[in-house]
Amino acid sequence: MVTDLAVLDFGTPDRRMRLRSTHPGVAVEEVVARTGFDLVVPDEVPETRSPTAEELRLMREVLDPRGLRDREVPG
Repeated sequence: MVTDLAVLDFGTPDRRMRLRSTHPGVAVEEVVARTGFDLVVPDEVPETRSPTAEELRLMREVLDPRGLRDREVPG
């Protein structure tokens, strides 16, 4: 699951939600504070990688050819 703050998953043995990475500029503490339940936080949380130029092209041309995201997300 990707949010505007981080990437989360259910990859723990007990299927609890885990913090996988934080987006650039977002602190682990901010994600924890804005999550309304206990979150599994590993000792080391990497920063989410940025998409490649090719991934961005595909998102724009294939997933959102009408540019709807640009109207919803301030640039």
